[in-house]
Amino acid sequence: MKRIFPYIALVTTFFSCVNDLPDFSSNDEFNIEFGELSTRALVNSNDEILAFGVFTDKNTGDAGTSGASTFTDYLFTNEKVWREDKNSDWDYVNKQYWVYNRVYHFFAYYPYVQSGKENGVSAPVRTTINSNYVYQIPFETPNNAATDLLTAYRKVETGILSNTMSPVQFDFAHALSKINLSVAKNILNTNNKVVVTSVSLIGVKNTGNYNCNRHSNSAEWSIGGTVSNFSRNNLNKEISTTITTVLNEGNEFLLIPQSLTDNTIKIQIKYSFYQEDGTYAYSNTVEVPIPSATINKWEASKSYVYKMTLSAEQNDILFLTPGINLWDGPEPTNSSVIIQ
Repeated sequence: MKRIFPYIALVTTFFSCVNDLPDFSSNDEFNIEFGELSTRALVNSNDEILAFGVFTDKNTGDAGTSGASTFTDYLFTNEKVWREDKNSDWDYVNKQYWVYNRVYHFFAYYPYVQSGKENGVSAPVRTTINSNYVYQIPFETPNNAATDLLTAYRKVETGILSNTMSPVQFDFAHALSKINLSVAKNILNTNNKVVVTSVSLIGVKNTGNYNCNRHSNSAEWSIGGTVSNFSRNNLNKEISTTITTVLNEGNEFLLIPQSLTDNTIKIQIKYSFYQEDGTYAYSNTVEVPIPSATINKWEASKSYVYKMTLSAEQNDILFLTPGINLWDGPEPTNSSVIIQ
């Protein structure tokens, strides 16, 4: 019997080591950390992301087991990740650790909302739509149309863990459309001073849900039926016969991506007209539908500049070819729009 005891002890020790292999919950070397955000720009280049929310779905078993495709281990649920300033490390309260041989689906969004609704953004929820697992973000464009909604997805697969596990990095993409206007005055008004005092977008759909796939980098908007008007006032922007951008950086309209084919959205411009000697003559308002021939919808993560000539004396607008650019940052894989 004495010869058997070492063998039993060896077997016991071996299985004990095997059972302990996946358990790293007390080892800070395997703490899940968050790294620098990939280069991208907020609507205002002076802004910095100092906090964002994180959700994580982790599978429950190794490859080849039923748990490999079961992502019900919700590691993070609207966890706030923050830093003191742009030079500080990211931190969070509910510490989590990497687990051996697992798949993690990370989702992040900005601005962070603990609960309820802030600046038009509601805290995301896990849900299922048409058998698709999504994080749904209810959104209502605030009156100032200035909330920059951002999302990011990251998949991480762990094998044999080591102390070289990299921090999770996010590459945020804009979920909204950015709208600006560039205006020139008619050459017939070359010697007249024309000042744009305000611009508005009339009849814009202002509610929707941003549905982000929990296990892939895709998302789509489901748009509600309500509309609203959004304005930029007290501009006092003098225009010339050369195209002039009306809204400065950080003052553009940030709006829900939506279809324009029904021609219900209008651009309204209020302006003041001066005589050639510089004396004030009158103020007027011109309002025309946005043409949809060139642009038939606004898409997520894209920037649109509507270019036009203002004929002050005829109180009319002539649209020129608009500018369309990818907003700074990556474009979502799927930026489709569903109108409810």
